Amino acid sequence: MTTNIEEELKQALRFVENSELGTKMSPLWEEMSKDFSFDRPSNLRDYSINREHDFSRVSRFYKFAKKIKFLSRNWIRVSNVFLNIINGVEKFYVSILSQLILGDSKASQRYSFDIYPLEAYEEHQKQVNIVSDYESYNSKNNIFFSHNNYKSYTYFHTLKKFINLENLESKNILEIGSGLFNFGTIVSKNLDRFSYYCIDLPDVALRGYLSAKENVDEHVELFLPHQLDAFKKSLSKKKVIFLIPSQLDNLDINIDFFINHESFSEMNIETVNDYLSKIKMRMTEGSHIFLVNRFSRLQSHSAKSFDYTNFLDYELDGFYKICFEVEKFRSFLPVQKDFPNVIFIGQKDSS
Repeated sequence: MTTNIEEELKQALRFVENSELGTKMSPLWEEMSKDFSFDRPSNLRDYSINREHDFSRVSRFYKFAKKIKFLSRNWIRVSNVFLNIINGVEKFYVSILSQLILGDSKASQRYSFDIYPLEAYEEHQKQVNIVSDYESYNSKNNIFFSHNNYKSYTYFHTLKKFINLENLESKNILEIGSGLFNFGTIVSKNLDRFSYYCIDLPDVALRGYLSAKENVDEHVELFLPHQLDAFKKSLSKKKVIFLIPSQLDNLDINIDFFINHESFSEMNIETVNDYLSKIKMRMTEGSHIFLVNRFSRLQSHSAKSFDYTNFLDYELDGFYKICFEVEKFRSFLPVQKDFPNVIFIGQKDSS
């Protein structure tokens, strides 16, 4: 990290620390947000864009790592004490394997190489014609396979089926829960002109800025939360700013394209609908909304809780439904397929 970026981050950290958060975190994100803190090392919840490890090495690593894990599959009924020992041994050897094949003992953690079965991607590709587009995008931009990169591209692939990208040129794009800018990076490489507003929790927003710094094209101008005035004055054709929730109220703009992928389902329904209310006030007739979220998600780590956020409780009146379907890729993933995501693409009507 250059000295200039370090200084900009220090200013941004001081800014967000002295600003109101502007939203209420659910119990889930009170815990998960710690993984983006700058106070300690983190694998960033595996959200990183992979520019280090090509697919052939990932595939080789996965196949060997899968064989190593036979212990936990065969001894699932072993006591928790022994199972913890076994898992510790597995993690140790998987990290060694990751070091030998990928050159980085923590690469498998950062990019989820040892979690999601490659067979799930293969089954998904049999039903969805995405392989050539995805491989072309990665090759052109020197980006390699990772779970979140692939998942984000499936969202983009779906978007293109329903919305002509030319209609998004020279528009204001707002994404709440932009994370490490996986989806935004894809969008930025497929449009010639845009103003992209990213909103997330403070540490996540700054992590997103750093990820964008490494992955977007050089002519994309990037801004931190304390640089909103500079962003507004910028004449760049492509510009992205990373903001915190309280700054949404400071945006005096028309939103032409609104995005939320997965983070609404990690919020209480009151918070979700508060965001949607503010967003709808800033959207004009013909603008678009693109949501990918859990159909229903518990907002607590306690199985006894009844605090669910349900997609059908989202206040989406005022939007004409273009697409409402179950997200296909997640339906091929073990465990996750039992908790489906739904995709909603809508267009603001005249009401």
